[in-house]
Amino acid sequence: MLWLGFLNRQEIRRQQKWTLLSELPNLSLIVAFRNEEKLISNLLNGLSNLNYPKERLQIILVNDHSDDSSPEIVNQWISVHSGKNFKLLSSPDGKTGKKAALEFGVKSASGEWLLFTDADCEIHDNWPMQIMICQQNSAAEMVCGQVVMKAKTWKENLEAIEFSSLLAVGASGITINKPSLCNGANYLISKPAYLEAQLQRNDQNIVSGDDVFLLHTLKKLKRKIAFCFVPFSEILISPTENWNRFVQQRLRWASKWKSGLEGGNQVLAITIWIFHLLFLVAVFGLISLGKIREAFYFLAIKAATESLFLEPFLVQKSYTKAISYILWAQFLYSFYVIYFGLKVLFSNQYTWKDRQIRF
Repeated sequence: MLWLGFLNRQEIRRQQKWTLLSELPNLSLIVAFRNEEKLISNLLNGLSNLNYPKERLQIILVNDHSDDSSPEIVNQWISVHSGKNFKLLSSPDGKTGKKAALEFGVKSASGEWLLFTDADCEIHDNWPMQIMICQQNSAAEMVCGQVVMKAKTWKENLEAIEFSSLLAVGASGITINKPSLCNGANYLISKPAYLEAQLQRNDQNIVSGDDVFLLHTLKKLKRKIAFCFVPFSEILISPTENWNRFVQQRLRWASKWKSGLEGGNQVLAITIWIFHLLFLVAVFGLISLGKIREAFYFLAIKAATESLFLEPFLVQKSYTKAISYILWAQFLYSFYVIYFGLKVLFSNQYTWKDRQIRF
């Protein structure tokens, strides 16, 4: 973890110096949404103010069979911005889920590059340009971006730590050319690479995983993948509303490991689960033997290592307070990993966007 953290810091310093190398290309920004009437206005406000040449930017919003007022909100927004290259589509009957909605949106995309985010996100004005700066300097055909959770309460800080660990692992894998994770709320891909990957993918029957399965297909095709640390290229998201939604979201994420990802990633998931089990056994074993001081040293070393590993994804993104939670979150996180590992092993469905999804 210390080694990976060092590599991430090196990459961050390197990307701080990157600038635009050539003219910005035609870009299609695609967003799928379903029942997002509470949050989609934040995204729309951001889309209205993007610092990208208007004649080179196409924005496609795809309605995934919403049954709330979000399509009306989007329609009203488009009418206010008439004359700009904004388009609202609706997924055809029989095609449900984010993955199908995005595929449908790509069919109408005119850009050389495709940029994806989620409807419940907040974006920076320079976000598309900064992602393109990373692409131009790295010559990557897929650029995975940062997704930052806004945390205020202690519960949200704990969730931010957990979320940042996924981001850190994903960034590290890409940095050492062994990609394993990315986030669908922020990634860029060339249209030719996307279309080629679509011909190779075998996950069409899986509702979730538009991002990770695409990442792994490009990996198999030996396409270059980069992780973007360029300033102002991150996307902001909010913590989950309640415990049940948190559980269902994590089940949705974890279900991908049972849904056809290559064996190396399943081995990684199992290895992490075993590590946390052995960690708890070791700590409680030391305590039961009366070796309290040794148990504390063991806990402190692990916490310090993880703090250094996560720091670029915490302090840099206004998570300063979250670091103070890392020490006492050690036990909670290990129990969390063990719980969800078992839960996904013995589960075959989750609820998301008012739908029951089997996996």
